[in-house]
Amino acid sequence: MSITATINWLAAIREYLLADSGVTGQVSTEVYVEHLPKDASTPGKAIIVQSSGGAPASRMPLADVNVSLRCYGDTAVDAWAVYAVARTALHNVRNQKIELGGGVGSGDLWMLVSKETGLPVYTEEPNVGWPFYLAKFKCKFVTFPVT
Repeated sequence: MSITATINWLAAIREYLLADSGVTGQVSTEVYVEHLPKDASTPGKAIIVQSSGGAPASRMPLADVNVSLRCYGDTAVDAWAVYAVARTALHNVRNQKIELGGGVGSGDLWMLVSKETGLPVYTEEPNVGWPFYLAKFKCKFVTFPVT
């Protein structure tokens, strides 16, 4: 089993986004993995990090991960501002170490490369009308165990 099995990739991307001052300037700590909290009546400005495929390479400490970001705002303009800072943080990343917080994993984690894979799509949540931009990224990670 490779070390990649011990890393929660989505939580690692969340940690990376929360370490970016542009992101926290827009959404504070409102970056979530997979979904909003169950008690959310409106997302306001928030980012949801979701898996859209990819898997660790077998027998190697590498992972190619496809990620979707849902960038919410109170208005379409606010959602675009959230998307813009998330894109700035995550697009064209090269060789960045991610400090792993609780529940993410252990070891040294490096994002070797991250690129947006298309244009963002504007939409609204069905039934509630919350505006958001959906953006997709491909990220490549490598892990090194702590010795």
